[in-house]
Amino acid sequence: MRHSHSSQTCGHTVRIAIGSVGLSLALLATGCGVDDRTLLTSATGANGTSGASSTPSPLSDGGGAGSDQGPQPLPRCFYLGASVEPGCETLVKNPGFGSNAASWVAEPQGITEGWLDVDAKDDPHSGSLVVRNLNYKEDVEAKDGTNGGGARQCVPITAGLTYDLAADIYIPMGQGAGFEGQYVSVATMSVFYYEGVECSGRTVSNFTGTSVDTTDEWVHVEGSTTAPKESLSMAVRLATYKPFRQIMFEAHFDNVFVRERGTP
Repeated sequence: MRHSHSSQTCGHTVRIAIGSVGLSLALLATGCGVDDRTLLTSATGANGTSGASSTPSPLSDGGGAGSDQGPQPLPRCFYLGASVEPGCETLVKNPGFGSNAASWVAEPQGITEGWLDVDAKDDPHSGSLVVRNLNYKEDVEAKDGTNGGGARQCVPITAGLTYDLAADIYIPMGQGAGFEGQYVSVATMSVFYYEGVECSGRTVSNFTGTSVDTTDEWVHVEGSTTAPKESLSMAVRLATYKPFRQIMFEAHFDNVFVRERGTP
């Protein structure tokens, strides 16, 4: 995979945007740690198995902002071009990553994003978003620590309304190598709710989907969550969770569906 220059990965073209994480890459190369503020414990559940499969997996509410309307059937959407099928209208821009990773921003502290010319539908004219988690620590205090990070896009919302979410996730096989052992990382779709517009101000709640650890196949996940009354915007996150002692972790995302339903 290339980082600000051309390269090939498994015969497929990859374009990676580093942005502000160059320092984190340098720390990785020298074996240094990242900001201790990113250190979480394994109690987050990010290093466990999910039992995910190629069939739709329900997203679960992880932050006290779940839907009380019960599960609703969602359309199965594939975003392969400029046109969108009826019912598949989505609140996020560039949901199918047809030719780039535009409108999605990698979070700081060792996260990179890029574009891969392979997607969940095996369409030769479309692609997917690649998220790499490069946060690595060998320190004793990092033994049971897990770091979360991903690519995000901010969406304006209406407090009290329910939002349906869906995405396709792919984890390449052969990952897990790290300091003194093998590790398991996961990918998921999540949401941070903000009290201000454009994802500003404090976070008032969050939503975390079912963790996916299945490798070498696309997994479809879907679910819903209700915006808390204090919120004006939400960050839709295509996220990874990696033990600090695993060297790196990569996950691919495609067909990001976000819709609004219900009334306050």
